Amino acid sequence: MNELQLTGQLAERMLTQVLSAAEHPGLICGAGGYIIAASARERIGNFHEGCARILRGEVDEIAVTEEDARRNSNLRPGYNRVIIFAGQRVGTIGIQGDPNAVKGAARIAARVVQLEMENLAQKERLRVAALDGLQHVTAAAEQILAGTEDHQRLAKELDASTTQLQERSRSTTEALRLIEDLAQRANLLGLNAAIEASRAGLAGAGFTVVAEEIRKLADRTRSSAVEIQSALREWQKSFEQMARTVTQSTRVSAEQAEAIRSVAQEIQQIEEAVATLAG
Repeated sequence: MNELQLTGQLAERMLTQVLSAAEHPGLICGAGGYIIAASARERIGNFHEGCARILRGEVDEIAVTEEDARRNSNLRPGYNRVIIFAGQRVGTIGIQGDPNAVKGAARIAARVVQLEMENLAQKERLRVAALDGLQHVTAAAEQILAGTEDHQRLAKELDASTTQLQERSRSTTEALRLIEDLAQRANLLGLNAAIEASRAGLAGAGFTVVAEEIRKLADRTRSSAVEIQSALREWQKSFEQMARTVTQSTRVSAEQAEAIRSVAQEIQQIEEAVATLAG
């Protein structure tokens, strides 16, 4: 509700409370001097000149005596008092009867309406502040959730890449085993060639040189294959460790994302509950 507006709904509620204690008919006027709540409901919506004068700031109160009412048939005996809220004249409250008898009740009633409006305004400020705070928390939770989901996506991509690297590592290992086998065969071939060259004597001297080179090449190939295979084993261990870390990280991220979603839902429920607080 507008902080500086005395609504008909509030006026009706306050008038009921006031009249139950005052035991006299009454009315409440709002902006422009129009009646917004009254014991005689047919008067609601009518213009009240006395209330208009009070709201214009000409006077703070108007008392109408029995004699005044006899002189002017449009008047009724009673007492009307300004309602001040947030430093502004927002309405008036009037109680019908002997002004001297109802004056005290009217002044108290005006103060009660003021306090109730201040209470409602405070509730509204708290509601708005709570909603603002919850919205900031919700926004932060959504940002964290978005970051967690991005992390999950990247972790899955990294997991897939790690799996591919492991497969390629195993394929390379198989290729190295084949190379090592070929190296062994080449070594045997070189050895056989050396033996045959030795049997051939001088005629096989050239074959002896070739056979020796084949054996040297086979040895170097086998040695390189062993070194590469050793390095691959180390890489594979690293890949497996990375895969375990990624898997664990993905699981933790999923749990965090679920927890954040749960918190966000609870915040939304609180926000909806706070949003219903008005008046």
